Parts: sequence; structure tokens; C-alpha cells
Amino acid sequence: LRARRGRDDLRVIVTSATLDVERFAAYFNDCPVVSVPGRLHDVDIYHSKTKQVMTAHGPSTNAYVQDAVSLVLKLHRTQPAGSILLFLTGQEEIDRACRMLDEQDREQEHEHVGRMTLEMIPLYGSLSAEAQARAFAAPRGERGVRKVIVATNIAETSVTVPDVKYVVDPGFVKQTTYNPERGMEALVVVPISKVSAQQVNLYGCAPSWSNGCVVSRACVSSTTSPPPASRPTADHCHCHRRLTGFQRAGRAGRTSAGQCYRLYSKECYANMMTETVPEIKRSNLGSTTLYLKALGITDVLGFEYFESPDHDQLEEALLLLFCLGALDAHGTITECGVDMSKFPVEPQLARMLLKSADEGCTEEAVIIAAMLSTEPIWHSRSKPGERDEEADGKHASFYHRLGDHLTLLNVWRRWESDGRMHDTWPREQFLRVRSLRTARSIRTQLQGEVTKNHIPIVSCGNDPGPISRAVCAGFFANSARRIGNESTYKLLPRPSVAESTAGGELSQLMYPHPSSVLVQLNQAPSYVIFHQIVATARPFMRHVLAVDHNILLQHRSIIQTRITTQELCGFDPPAAPAAAPRASASCNEGRHKHGNKGTKIPAKDADSKARAIAEAKARFLARRKTR
Repeated sequence: LRARRGRDDLRVIVTSATLDVERFAAYFNDCPVVSVPGRLHDVDIYHSKTKQVMTAHGPSTNAYVQDAVSLVLKLHRTQPAGSILLFLTGQEEIDRACRMLDEQDREQEHEHVGRMTLEMIPLYGSLSAEAQARAFAAPRGERGVRKVIVATNIAETSVTVPDVKYVVDPGFVKQTTYNPERGMEALVVVPISKVSAQQVNLYGCAPSWSNGCVVSRACVSSTTSPPPASRPTADHCHCHRRLTGFQRAGRAGRTSAGQCYRLYSKECYANMMTETVPEIKRSNLGSTTLYLKALGITDVLGFEYFESPDHDQLEEALLLLFCLGALDAHGTITECGVDMSKFPVEPQLARMLLKSADEGCTEEAVIIAAMLSTEPIWHSRSKPGERDEEADGKHASFYHRLGDHLTLLNVWRRWESDGRMHDTWPREQFLRVRSLRTARSIRTQLQGEVTKNHIPIVSCGNDPGPISRAVCAGFFANSARRIGNESTYKLLPRPSVAESTAGGELSQLMYPHPSSVLVQLNQAPSYVIFHQIVATARPFMRHVLAVDHNILLQHRSIIQTRITTQELCGFDPPAAPAAAPRASASCNEGRHKHGNKGTKIPAKDADSKARAIAEAKARFLARRKTR
């Protein structure tokens, strides 16, 4: 929008394989749509005869991994040459499936002398570029080797794996969800949507471009044909159809005719969600809300979104931005908020960067922000349940007793001094090269923004105090207190709307993530702050740092301010006293005065309180029904 103001000739082209183009075009003033015809070969689709139990929260059992492995081995024994692509949900499942394939293939080797050998290749996002390249290379030995690529949904649209003729689709995917009341992310296994299973994907086709257009992918009409009489998996699958182009199934028809085996029945497919839940409905909207405010959109709750997020998500984002000093009590963006919006990181990290100028540790804060914005840096060769002692020993040399933020800083400094920013040193230290490269790129970008905003880049040396205070200024809302003598913590109250009966009152037990330095060193500080909560087997705090209780209390005082989301959207509070004092969380004009100060707003009258409680209850019941 900013670029558009000075460029009347600017055109934006949006491409998608799964977008609802009619609705999207209507949202953008009936913009033109160009459909690109596909180049897929025919794909035979087979559904499982056995109805797999697919609950709203994912599979009722993980036996589908063994079922998929058995089907892959059956295809390998009975089908002509061609690579096999197996979709699974994540790294742990993929590594387990590769081990199972290797073990079971060796057990059956004597029964099928002279057949092709299997080459198992994992493919997921956190692999190194070299490891991912194996999926696209020709099989070792050219002939006599069949590749089995075991991949996440990265292989649905992001990449095209050549020579795939057989696809095995269990029908599950890992999806991130976000709970705004607890500020907690959860990575859960859920059934894929019909769009994922059935929409076309013609990645790699040569499109016809047009200025200002939405470019969509065209679905080629399907035909049917009877199943071959000698189908080797007829006992496993039925519902044979010859189709052209599907999201997962279409991966089998990129270079020649192929087959897709779905480990779920037609009934399961009919019960799938039509579309994947949009990311805006399951994400933290802090950055989005800040950018909207910076563009001059005051009422973010009433804004016409293409996919409207839940109001609870926007309320949490508004309250967090107010507590960080990005918004004043009228919902107007402050100078601090304007400065925060210029950084390409989440608001809490941006607030930390601004505070670091006061503390004299800008250089360290930029490095920590970059390291927190990339994938995990630790690499290990161990299998689940085992330990890589050599890697653990290398990693231990970086540990800092106060926590993960300072440990990440130690890694960077060692890479800079000992490794001279080369790729060889991280591999020797069992660190992920790609993660460090990404951090280096982000650091360069952040340094440019810091310089552009006339913030001096200074270092505090080896003093952890300024760094701890700067991090606390951004993440004081993510804080917890230790319970007893064990590494069990209770979440401190989070920002909540005035008269809310839920947000600020919630408390929850949580634990440092097993990868945290505090766990490795068996440390349990009394008070900690953390980057995020991730729910897996139980709620874990990621990137944990010990903090001084008094400093934490100073920053958390703003959380007690009572304010409504109507006020933060620029509206007058209902039945507010005319002379009521208002809280202020704005930043000073100087680049070194970004404080969190405010006075309490008096409580509303009994009627408005009752209305607020009733509205909160209605929202809770509505969410409960959708679940």
C-alpha cells in the first residue's frame, strides 16, 4: 500500500494452486483471473477398504505409519520401476518410517532375490540443503535402485520430486494452532482437507502472466476406467478412478502416468474439511495488528479481512501491543509502535531491540533476535530415546548458566571468532549450517534497520545484566514462577481485557523444553521469561532465560491496567466517567526512552461489567461448539 501511493503502474500477481479464486477476485474489486492449464498425466486413485478412525484431533492411533510402510514394501515387490513418495506428518515419523523400511526390507531380502533395492530418503524442512538434494538426484547405481522419498507436506506444493510414479497418502498433516488465552502454540496432527487431497497442483508449469491478475491452476476434467485385472494391491484398495491432477495424488503424474494409494476410505474423505483452516485463524496476530495500526487502520476488529480471525486473537494482540508501549490508551500507535513496526520481527523482539539502546547492548540484542528468528541450531545424530554423546559434549561448551538467549549469543560469538563465519566450523560443532546462515542474513537486515532509525550499535561485552533487562522489556508477558524445588513453573497472569473472567486469571503449569540449557544444566531459577509456549506431550517453554524478580515486576505493572478493546480500537469506553484518568504506555520521543508506565483506569459500572461477562461467556460457548 505504501509503494502504491507513489507508483500508479504497480501491479501485483498472486499465484496459488488451492485458492478460491472467485472469492479472492471479488475481495480485490473483481480483479482479473488467469487460469493456467495443467500438464499432468493420468493418475489412478485407490482408497483403503478399511475405514481409518480420524478424529477431530488427528488419528486415534499411530498404526498408520506401519500400514504405510507395509504398503510401500508391497508396491516395491510388485510394481514396475518408479520412485515412491510417502507422506507423513513430521521428522520423528519420517525417521521412524525410514528405519522400519530398512529393517523390514532386509528381513524380506532373501524372499525376493534379484529385485530392485530400496533407497530410503527423508525430506523435511529442517534438513540441510545437501540432505534435501538427495530426493532430487538420480538413484545411486542408476538402474536396479528404487527411491522411496518419505516427506512432509513440503512435497505437496513447495517442490516437485522427479520420477515419482507411486504416492502413498495416509491423510494426515501437522498443523500449528494458537490459543490466544494462554498465548500457547500447539503442533497437532490433523486430517488433511479436501483441498489438500483433491485440488490440482501444477507446480512447475509455464504460466501465462497478466498485470494485476490472480493466476490460478486449472483442473482438467476426469475420466474413469475399470481397474486392471492384475492389480497387486486389489486386496487393500478399491474405488479405482483415473484422474488428472490432485494436490498429493498429482505428485504421481508429473512425468508419466502414476498411482495414488490413500490409506483412508471414501467415507473418511467425505467427512474431511473442505478447505485447510487459514493461517490467520490459528496464529499470533501481534505483527499483523501492529502493521495495520501503522497503516492508519484504527478499528482492527471491524476491518474487512479476507478471512476474519477470531476476535479473541485480535484482543490478545491489541492488549499485548498496549502493554509493550506500541499503542496508547486510545488505540493510537505511539512513536515506539511506529519504530517497532519498522523491524521485520515479532513485536516483542522489536521492543527488545529498542530497549537495548537504553541498556547499551544493541549489538547483542540484534544477534539474539536473529538467532531466535531462525530454526533450531542444534544438530544431533541420535535416534529418539538415544543420545549423541559427542554432539552433547560439543554443545555443552556453549551453555550459559542463565539460559538459552545467552547460549545462542555464545554460539554466534564462537562462530564469528573461531569459525570465521565459515560452514566447516558449525558442522564440526554439530550445529545446523542453514540455521546459522539464515540468522546471519536476518542480523544484517536488523542492523540496517537499527542504523536507519539512528540507534547506535553498542556492545555490553560479557555483562549479562543489560541483555537480561532488554529481553525482559519485550517478553515480560511471557513469564513464569517456579513451583517447589523441581523444574515446574506456573504461568504468571497474561494481559486481559477489563472485567474479563478468563485471560488474566488463567494459570497453567509448564516446563522448560527438553532442549533448553536450563534442563541440560539442571538449573531451576525462581523466575524465568520465555520466547513461546509449545504444547506437545505437555506445555513446554522454549528459549528460557532467568530474570531478576524486581526487574520483572517493574515491567509487569502495566498488565494490571484495566482497559477495553473498544478503547484500543479508538472508541469511547461504555459508560466511562468523563474525568477518568487514562493509562499511557507510549514511548518517549528519544530512541533511548522506551518505558512501560501507566495508571489504572477505573472499573466500569455494574451494567457494563455484566455485559462484558455475558459477551465473554458467549464467545467461550461458541468456541466450545466449534471444537
